[in-house]
Amino acid sequence: MSIASNSDAVRRALFGSSTSDDAVKARVVAQFDWPFAHEGPVWLPSTGEVFCTSNQLEVDDGTGRKRVAISAVCLKTGKIREVQAEPYPEMANGATAAGGGNVVLCYQGYGDVGGGICYLDMASGESRSILSSFPCGCGRSGSCFFNSPNDVVFNADRTGLWFTDPAYGHKQGFRTGPQAQETVYYLDGATGIVIPAANHCFYKPNGVLLSPDGKTVYVTDTGFEKGDGTKDPNAPRHIYAFDAQPGGQLLNKRKLLGADVGIPDGLKCDTEGNVYIGTGDGVTVMSPSGELLAKLLVEGGVSNLVFGGQDLSTLVLCNQTRMIAVETSVQGALGND
Repeated sequence: MSIASNSDAVRRALFGSSTSDDAVKARVVAQFDWPFAHEGPVWLPSTGEVFCTSNQLEVDDGTGRKRVAISAVCLKTGKIREVQAEPYPEMANGATAAGGGNVVLCYQGYGDVGGGICYLDMASGESRSILSSFPCGCGRSGSCFFNSPNDVVFNADRTGLWFTDPAYGHKQGFRTGPQAQETVYYLDGATGIVIPAANHCFYKPNGVLLSPDGKTVYVTDTGFEKGDGTKDPNAPRHIYAFDAQPGGQLLNKRKLLGADVGIPDGLKCDTEGNVYIGTGDGVTVMSPSGELLAKLLVEGGVSNLVFGGQDLSTLVLCNQTRMIAVETSVQGALGND
């Protein structure tokens, strides 16, 4: 694992590294022969664990049905425990900290059962639906399902949630045809009203993150990976920035960095507002304005990441069959842990 940066000062400021690229302090927290560390990651300070969701697994019943495992991994020992969530959130994916050692979790649904957002009590495993449908528009009556909710983050005062809803479940064959617009949605926690937050075209909105000052929402669009194993070279694999409005609307779209390898997936911020992005070749670090600061090269890439540890200075990477901890010289921002 090595660091690439045009500035030794930046390298030292972010990772405590000398001028040597090999000076990054990293260790494998846990490694298994199945892709346990795919999405989610949430730091659980009360238990010293990292919550995560797996990549797709096959149910051992001969039907070919898919499932996702929900786990918590001890950051110190690497011990893993599977969380037996009930009711089971079908095809769980991205998550965010809900306080008290619990999480708010996206689940993508299965077949003709739609996905949504749920609250997961990590001690009991009890899950409680927050949102599973929305009023149909264009003169249609009744409720419509979401496609396959992917990632979620609270707003600044934690009264609402932004979440992304790409149609990856449909493209990957475990969900029926898409019903919803592929966009970023906002849920008002007080009223229960959900709205499309951005009146902009997305191919596949994926990761979502709020800046530490609460003013900017970052979204990755990963349309380059169509979801069926093919790629669309004309589709984006970029990070976009929006101005966050009090009612949840996202305005003033700006195109920032793109991924050189694979797609930009999960996002996290440090307290200075720098953005850490999981990509096909590791972790890309950019400034709040989109300037490339450094790259942490990780074999096999990084799908998602989170700051953890006692002082939130350990960057934990989801590398599918491995969970990796990297010691940094920064602190993760509260609110995206």
